[in-house]
Amino acid sequence: MSAFIQVAITQFLLFPISVQVCIAVLAFLFLTFICFFLCPAVVLWWRLGLFVRKLGRLSTKNKTKLELAAIFKGRGRLAHHWKEYSETLHEQRELNAGSGLQEIVAIRSMVPAEAFFNAQSVIDSRLST
Repeated sequence: MSAFIQVAITQFLLFPISVQVCIAVLAFLFLTFICFFLCPAVVLWWRLGLFVRKLGRLSTKNKTKLELAAIFKGRGRLAHHWKEYSETLHEQRELNAGSGLQEIVAIRSMVPAEAFFNAQSVIDSRLST
């Protein structure tokens, strides 16, 4: 492998200086793109995927604000968005005829979730785009 690298460097040094500078600038820009955009994007994609799977595992019946808040806990910006969004939620309760207690049947929102959790606030702000 080192022989290949030596041949590549030798061939690179035979190019005119203007071509060498262009190749160096393009290589720098490519590495900058990888380090500052692609790697953070892949990490964010992975974390959001895990987050969505955790939300999907919650039972559709009897979700409470506390169960949802536990998923958002320690998530930085998502926790902040959740805190604001949770203030717009109210629990719809109905009387259970068997137990005589009021049970949560649904959690309703007064504002669409997209107002808080949108691509601009969740993705673009983290990738600085």
